[in-house]
Amino acid sequence: MRPVLLLLPLLVAGCPTPAPPPGGDPPTPDPSWEDLSETLESAREEADLPALGAVRIFEGSVTHLGTTGLRKVDEDIPVTDDDLWHLGSCTKAMTAALTATYVDDGLLSWESTLSELLPDLTGMHEDYRDVTVAMLLGHQGGTWGSLLSHPDLWDMMGSNEGTLMEKRFQVAESVLSEAPEVSPGTTLLYSNAGYIIVGSALESLIGSPWEELMEERLFAPLDMGSCGFGIPDVDEDVSQPWGHYDGDTPFLLDNPPAFGPAGTVHCSLEDWSHFAAAMISGASGTGNFVSEAQFARLFTDQGFGYSMGWGILSNPIFGSSGFVHSGSNTTNYAEVWLAPDLESAVLAVTNSYRSDGSTTEAIQQLLANLIDM
Repeated sequence: MRPVLLLLPLLVAGCPTPAPPPGGDPPTPDPSWEDLSETLESAREEADLPALGAVRIFEGSVTHLGTTGLRKVDEDIPVTDDDLWHLGSCTKAMTAALTATYVDDGLLSWESTLSELLPDLTGMHEDYRDVTVAMLLGHQGGTWGSLLSHPDLWDMMGSNEGTLMEKRFQVAESVLSEAPEVSPGTTLLYSNAGYIIVGSALESLIGSPWEELMEERLFAPLDMGSCGFGIPDVDEDVSQPWGHYDGDTPFLLDNPPAFGPAGTVHCSLEDWSHFAAAMISGASGTGNFVSEAQFARLFTDQGFGYSMGWGILSNPIFGSSGFVHSGSNTTNYAEVWLAPDLESAVLAVTNSYRSDGSTTEAIQQLLANLIDM
């Protein structure tokens, strides 16, 4: 068995217009792609997962795609290739790409500071004033490593009071009013708060919620019509996969909607592959979703092995180095690998998460096998 790669810190919450002109490089839908269902079923059984889905992309096209298992362990309803999956922190790469579109427009720059982007935020701690967008997206902004350690703020995010824009601004106000957890620019501190603050800054500049910006600037151009936010099965009728806590307990759980820029997107496998294909083209120097200059910044190490929304790993399995991310809301798990040297990308999802690490190991073993095809 190929050794499993240990990749990134995960998002583990512990609780619950007209489209712009097309751009980017979604893979051409091809009914001849190879069905992965049989391969996935053996992997699913071995890992004891409710359901499993995966995609392999090569030279811009999906070559393999499949799903297997049940939407909910106590209901005999199989998953389908069109089902929607919660992506958790894999959303972060989308928030970074969204930001790049506005950098191309000249609305802001990677070096724009928090004092410039949030001039209406009163009481900002002096140590945050010169923190930049690039620092926040590279987890070097010094912002809190855990929002759960601030229960009053977490409860506010999940309350029914206020709009999403107001709640995100309040997160920014609360986080930035206190001294940074670590000195900005000196180390990597994985921070969901940093991504929420970037989302709030974009909302303040444009005047629309992050969700609308994502739909107009990312989902529409890349033909990602299935994508949405929060749990996929909003009607609780098992029309979409349910999450499972510690592997076998069905549970509809998610982070509060205000958490969005850090990790609430759900998507079909094929639509997620459109994003992955656009990003691997950009990482290879041939993409056109954003300019070459912005792609270069998105995939340049900001320090400590993280670019913007992507961890960077040097490993022969990627040819030389790859860009990776994983995500979980504690009841679902998703992971994506980009290998520019191989012109390949692989991604996998499951409607389960186990805190003992076995879900991560199973998914990474599957991805290692797929990328080596």
